[in-house]
Amino acid sequence: HPDNDTFRSEYAAYLRASGKRGEVRLVYRDLKNQYVADTEIAETYGEENNWKSCIEAYQAMLTKHPQQADAIQWRLGEVLQRTGKYTEAIAAYNQSQHEPQSLFRIAECQGQMKQHDTAIQTLVSVLNFFKSSAAEAQYRIAGHYAAKGDKEAAIRTLKTVCKVHLNTSWAGQAHQDLSQKYGIDVTLGGAAAKKEEK
Repeated sequence: HPDNDTFRSEYAAYLRASGKRGEVRLVYRDLKNQYVADTEIAETYGEENNWKSCIEAYQAMLTKHPQQADAIQWRLGEVLQRTGKYTEAIAAYNQSQHEPQSLFRIAECQGQMKQHDTAIQTLVSVLNFFKSSAAEAQYRIAGHYAAKGDKEAAIRTLKTVCKVHLNTSWAGQAHQDLSQKYGIDVTLGGAAAKKEEK
């Protein structure tokens, strides 16, 4: 079955598990589905920590598979972020059309560059436009306040997460942070408000 990608993919997976990534790439090059092939090849470079080749492979894919550009930009953003190329990662995430996840990743990059105020602005846009992700955005904003040394704002924001987003896992996490990091015991929900009023 010369055209059978399934057999090739299974053989490639076997070689990959054995750590023979050079041979794997030769097998992938024969796949009929070139997008899958190129993606897998890029990933094998990442598995070898050969980030330069990994990035180059994804960049080449942008020209070769323009219809898949959004997905490629996302993967490229992840690799650039992992390798500390935060400005380039932000540009890739911006192109990925993957909101609100891309905005969370952009805020992470901004935080890693110590641009906490900018990161907070990015997360505020999530708060404003993606209500289903508001709890996570608010929780992450607290983290940026803490990272820039504004303890009061961090505590205030965590209390807001507990009150406003009571039925989310982020409220539980905020409650834990208040208790463990700041020694503030807040019952979820109403009691947080009472405590603030004192």
